[in-house]
Formats: sequence, C-alpha cells, structure tokens
Amino acid sequence: WIILRAVPPAPIRRMFPAVVLLLGLKDDDQVTDRTPWWLLLLRILAVAAVILGLAGPVLAQTAPEGDPALEPVPPAALTGALSGSEDGMALVDSYLRQGEASPKVVARRARQLLLALKDAGGNAEQVTAAVSRVAQVAATGLSSSRVIQIGVERDFRPREGTFAFDFGPPDAPAAAGFERIAANDPRIRLTAEGGSAIRRPGEGSVLDDGIIGLEGFKVALKNGTYRLVLLTEDIGDPTLFAPFGSGIRVNGVPIRIQTTRPDQWTPMSILGNDSRSVIEGSRSFSGDQGGAIVIEVVVTNGELDLEIPGFNRNQLKSYLTGAVIEPADQESQFAPSAEAEEYMVNLNEIYELESQVAQAVSETLTDVLPDTGQEQLLDALGLPDPEFADVAVPSPN
Repeated sequence: WIILRAVPPAPIRRMFPAVVLLLGLKDDDQVTDRTPWWLLLLRILAVAAVILGLAGPVLAQTAPEGDPALEPVPPAALTGALSGSEDGMALVDSYLRQGEASPKVVARRARQLLLALKDAGGNAEQVTAAVSRVAQVAATGLSSSRVIQIGVERDFRPREGTFAFDFGPPDAPAAAGFERIAANDPRIRLTAEGGSAIRRPGEGSVLDDGIIGLEGFKVALKNGTYRLVLLTEDIGDPTLFAPFGSGIRVNGVPIRIQTTRPDQWTPMSILGNDSRSVIEGSRSFSGDQGGAIVIEVVVTNGELDLEIPGFNRNQLKSYLTGAVIEPADQESQFAPSAEAEEYMVNLNEIYELESQVAQAVSETLTDVLPDTGQEQLLDALGLPDPEFADVAVPSPN
C-alpha cells in the first residue's frame, strides 16, 4: 500500500459507451450555420409590412392648385356646426384653434369645414345657419395674437416717429426715449377694484416697472396704420400669470390672446436698435426679458383706444410695463423669431384670409341654394351689407 501510494499506476483511458454509439451515424437533414440572405430579406419585409399595417397609413389627398392643403374634418365639428348648441360651437371653436393654430391655419380649417357642410346631410336652412356660425367663429380666430417672449436691448432707443410709453410709478425715471405713464394719468383706465404701479430693481429698462390692474389706455394718433407692441414681464405673481387676459379690444376690434401662462410664451424675439442683427444670437441674449403681443391696428378717428376686459373674476389682474407704437410703413425695431413670425399676420394678410373664408361661404351656399343671388345670400346669413373703402385707407372692418 505504501509502494502503490508512492508510485501509483498510470490511469487507464476508457471511451464513454454513449459516444461509441454515435460513431458512424449519418444525419440525412443538414442545417447551415447561417441564415440564407434571401430568407433574411423575406423576414425583414414581413416585419416591415406588419409595422406599416399597424401604423394605419392614410393616402394624402392632393389639393387643387392654389387651394389650401386638405385635411380631414372631424365629424364632431360638423355635427356641432349643424346643431348650433353651446357645446357644439365649442367643438367648432376647438377644432379651428386646435394646437393654438395660427390665423393661416384657422382660415384653412374654416374653409375645409365650410366646404364639408355641403355634404353633411342637413337641409338648406340648417346648412345656412351652420355656415353663418362657422364664419363668425372663424372671424374671431383670424383676429388673434400670441404672447411672445421678448428681449429688450439694454441701450434700446425708440426711433423718431415711434410713440413709446413706459408704465410705472410717477416718481420712477422712465426708460430712455419713453414717456412715463403713471397710474393717475388721465389716458389710462383702471379696473373697478383699482390698480397700482410697482417698481422693481433694474437698470432702467421699460420692463423694470409697470401697472397692475390696467383696463384701458387711450392715446391720440394721426389716422393711419400702426404696429402696436404691448409689453409685460413675468414677476412670479400667480394673479398675473395671464397679464393680457384671454382677449383685448383695439378701437373696438376684439383680438383673442392664444397663450397666457409665461411657460407657453413663444420664444424668443428682440426689441432693439438693430434687432435684425442680434436675432440670430437671441438664445444667448443678455438684456432684459419679458413678454409681448404685436398687433397691426388702423386708426380712423384720431386715437388708439386699448381695452383689456375680463379681469373681474378669479382674482386675476392685468400687468403692463410699456407700449411701443410704430407706423406700419416704418421699419420695425421688433424682430420676431421664426416661431413668432409664424403667428404674425398684417392687415393685408388678414383681409386675404377673410377673403378665403368668404369664398368658401359663397361656394357652400351657392351649392345649397343654387338659385339665390348675392343679396339673398347676405340676407340668408344675416350679415350687414359690405362696406367699401378707398384703396389708400384700409377698412377698419
């Protein structure tokens, strides 16, 4: 035992019996070590077909040349227009303004909705009433503005011919080139609850201070067309989160404000001495920043009358820091960003959009009432007779 333990014998190799049984066997079915290319391609095409089918593709419709792009009209909007109920018209308004649509998109959707009413299944009286309702809702949507995030250059100076007003306390210096408008100025109107001017730390910018509770502002101007820039700032007060409210009126013309909360303001435009040269660098802008709405207005009676109604509930208040009024034929010191420019239209463009909607109204009613003339169409809609103005003087309507 001692000898075997010191010098053990060499191990004997034994072949496992199961392995011996496999020797000599042949497999009639052979499998390749990689998938053939044609089979791989077939599988890829099959998976792509499944994905495409689940995506539910829709063949795009091609609009006739010169017409706005076609898009499907929701059945709920058609039903709402025909019903005329409050809920139904809310659906129409929601469809036209969906996604905070620009006036151009509102006009396109209104045109499509009006043309779709021809085949909506209502009788002539129902369709005529629905056309009138849609046209009125569309008119409100075309007169809308969007709050734009704005940067004001620290050395900004209004150009000659521009009217610039800085709202704030009477004892605070106005921004350079601006006229001070205090809370007791006879040109402004405050809400029934009263208003107040506030002063905030700053470097003399028009955005540094402002007036809370401003309900109206009236200033004498020569008759003509002007570009109105109303300025505000987000100061963190929850009662001022909608500083312009849901709408304003300028010389009696209602204008809907599409965005309210500061986190929804459209970035980022510039008010500056040479704003076109700095707009490319707006993302790194180092001046004062606030919010603005830009509106093109027509003065026909020697004054601009701004009204900011709708602040008598929910404890909300208006807040304006300034106003810049530029002649429309003068190069603007306001440079909109690409995002803001999408939502800005001048008066001529609004007239063109209104013309597109009016054409759709005419086409629909002519199809529904084929033997009716133009005067009868106006009577059916209940609209006033059209007013025409000289080409040199734009119509306030």
